[in-house]
Amino acid sequence: MAPYSHDGEAKLVASYVVINFFAISVVALRFYAIYLPVAQKWDKTIINGYCGDEATAELAAAAFNVALDIVIVALPLPVVWHLQLRTHKKVAVTTTFGLGLGISAINLARVHKVITCSLVDFTFCTLDSAILTVAEMGVGITVACVPSLAPLIRRPNKASPGSSKK
Repeated sequence: MAPYSHDGEAKLVASYVVINFFAISVVALRFYAIYLPVAQKWDKTIINGYCGDEATAELAAAAFNVALDIVIVALPLPVVWHLQLRTHKKVAVTTTFGLGLGISAINLARVHKVITCSLVDFTFCTLDSAILTVAEMGVGITVACVPSLAPLIRRPNKASPGSSKK
């Protein structure tokens, strides 16, 4: 199969469609949740403004993020499984992509904390959300580094140079 086959072009177009759909959706969600005028966010005495439903916008953004994470994991898998690699390497690459779904789980937990947060003690309530945000970033960085950890996971070769055969 040529690298620029019709099938490859279709996958590229599908990728661009998915990327643009999610980008436009995120922008639309932000406009939905925005306060007009912006000062109404902190000054509740402004009467003639518009305020979107923040909880709904947050939930919708989380749903889009999870869907985007699933698409990002699923999009390269057909290509990976058609590569000329051993099956265990294909499984390892697929598992590495799958670990990224853990980020989605943390994101959903964070959104749940934000939505169920009590306005009585908002500062204390947002602590859990902040911890989950940091955890989300930490897991993301760790998952991104997994491919570079392959030499640590690999079984040592019995006939490797410098090893003694006793």
